Amino acid sequence: MRMFISWLHVTGAFRFRALLVLPFVAAVVFLVISPRLSLAQMRVTHRPEHLHTNQAAKIYLGYDGVEKFDGAYLALPIAWSLKDVILLSGRGQLQEVSYKQSSQFENRFYLFAKNGFSGNDQIVLEIDTGYRSSSGTIRLVPFKMNMRRFEPVPEMQQDLALQQHFQVDQQIFLNRNRVLAMDAGLPGLVLPARTFPDLSSRSSYTAELWLKTTSADVIVLSTWDGDENTSYPVELTIDDAGHLVFFRGVSGEHQTMHSQNPVADGTWHHVAVTQNSDTGWTRLFLDGMRSDSLYNASAQIIEAPAFLSVSGRPVRETNNRAGSMRLTGFVDEVRIWPEARDLELIRLGMRQSLGTRTDGVLILSFDEEDSNSQIARRTRHLDKVKSDLSFYEGVENINLVLDAGTVLLTWEATDPEVMGFTIERSVDGADFEDLSVVVVGFNHTGKSHSYWYRDIDAPDSVAYYRIRQRFSDGTERVTAAVKVGMGSHDESLPATLTGNYPNPFNPVTTITYTVKEREKVKITVWDLSGQLIAILFDGVRDVGEFEVTFEGSERISGTYFVRLETGGGVSSRQIVLMK
Repeated sequence: MRMFISWLHVTGAFRFRALLVLPFVAAVVFLVISPRLSLAQMRVTHRPEHLHTNQAAKIYLGYDGVEKFDGAYLALPIAWSLKDVILLSGRGQLQEVSYKQSSQFENRFYLFAKNGFSGNDQIVLEIDTGYRSSSGTIRLVPFKMNMRRFEPVPEMQQDLALQQHFQVDQQIFLNRNRVLAMDAGLPGLVLPARTFPDLSSRSSYTAELWLKTTSADVIVLSTWDGDENTSYPVELTIDDAGHLVFFRGVSGEHQTMHSQNPVADGTWHHVAVTQNSDTGWTRLFLDGMRSDSLYNASAQIIEAPAFLSVSGRPVRETNNRAGSMRLTGFVDEVRIWPEARDLELIRLGMRQSLGTRTDGVLILSFDEEDSNSQIARRTRHLDKVKSDLSFYEGVENINLVLDAGTVLLTWEATDPEVMGFTIERSVDGADFEDLSVVVVGFNHTGKSHSYWYRDIDAPDSVAYYRIRQRFSDGTERVTAAVKVGMGSHDESLPATLTGNYPNPFNPVTTITYTVKEREKVKITVWDLSGQLIAILFDGVRDVGEFEVTFEGSERISGTYFVRLETGGGVSSRQIVLMK
């Protein structure tokens, strides 16, 4: 009887605790398995840093949830056109996808994936920006097909939608720089071995070039004729996902390196490969940054190649696959050095146009006018065109802060050839007017190579600013436009500052802001001279209202500016520290 009562007591207590615990467990399970309560969201995984008019470009979109969808509804800026849609699996393999234009709007489309798309997939949009500078937004809404109706209807998942702002600036062709335009329908540039340094496994070398393309599954640079029995030291390709892939190999063994980011996005990228025969390391660099490395552990013996080809392989036959893997795009400053250059040298030289041949180095620059030169003779079937590729250093660290109805711009410029800056403003992001010229040597902030300009007649709601650099030879280079909203007045911004309390404050104030769509947000504090003094937040926020605090006990009394920056623009607010 005692044992029976004890068992009842124990099991009763267990059941009572279970009743308390089960709701908590159920809530946890529901949060884990419910995609709607997760942080799932469509997002931009890669985009060109700058867009200009008449540009072919690729924009990579992803989804960080687990739920599967049948397709997506796509809205593009009015001036844009859609050239193609690609769906890539998590392993970079092409998936079957189609798209259909809306019957009501030219720039609206329905994308359909045969097997659906989910978290590991990427949607790649190949677009053309059109002939006019503009400001616009891409919107992508995933949907499921409701098959229970008489006619299947897409059910939009609005809470997972992506909305990303883009600015398209007028393309500026530089007078002094020409590049080689490659065409997949034409043979590439082929050079015999006597014209470039030794690339065998016994030697050290650096191979580099500038590249601009949207082509995928193509060969950029090659020393291989495609014969499996032939060794080769270098083949640079772009895979289906738009990433750069390096190959080298001997019969039965091929070694590879991959870039972490796509290069087939329609903007200029600098590519470099170095081989150090003393250490055995081969390295891949993209835009002056380390991307991948390869150690020759198998001690491959690779002989010097007979040819070097830019676009496709160095073979005469056009009826094989190598002929269909030629590049459409632009290349410039192809260089082969008889040494493994370190990262500092690569960064220093990538923005310099060497222009002429240096002893022992192959330099292919396409600016020369001599029709009898070696390069001219080998590129007569290809066009040399003006380009927007600049070998000057651009403006950096542009910041805008609001000050009693004015806008203070600060920026940095380190290129010794820069002569001055033209400040331009727009109210719609398309048509810009000149505000003022800042000459080098004036308007210094006190910091080396740092400048400022104050717009005392700023618009009441929103404005776009950009800076046009002028160099000693007359060349100009313009920055991307930066959008600034006056406090919370601009309703188009994805996140805005809403206030701070108290104001004036001593020594702590709480800054409030609102996020209208999931967005990467950076909140900083600046002083009157345009110097950054604090980073309060830098990360991703979901939709909602948030706050951060600024502590000014170590600062002097005066006016400061809070800046909220997102991909869609900038919101700024004045705060006052009064001790």
